[in-house]
Amino acid sequence: IDRAVLSPVDADDAVMREPTAAELVTAVRERLVEATDRPVTGFEARVMANVVAIVERELERGPDADQHRRDRWRALGADDDAGLAAMIRSGGVDERFDEVRAALEADAAERLAINNPRWVQAPMIE
Repeated sequence: IDRAVLSPVDADDAVMREPTAAELVTAVRERLVEATDRPVTGFEARVMANVVAIVERELERGPDADQHRRDRWRALGADDDAGLAAMIRSGGVDERFDEVRAALEADAAERLAINNPRWVQAPMIE
């Protein structure tokens, strides 16, 4: 699975970076191939099921999440992660602290909704 096919976003600015969906699927496939010599344990089966669920959510939500991220950053005046980081480091968004924080929290929640939706329910750190 090539990220560029899923979303036209530069991989450095994609919501989900590493491991990629392709790397996750490869890891599961490799372990399943090994299962002919060494059976999969119950724990490994649960891990692989979780990995496949993450990939499924990324395929479903990843392109929209990438677009939401670009929209949030552009609303702050940045084109990408590097631009937003530079603005923060330079103090260029100090007067917009609440807006920056809300954008970063929304981004984190969107990542968590893909990686492990149960974590989205946890309160954000104050």
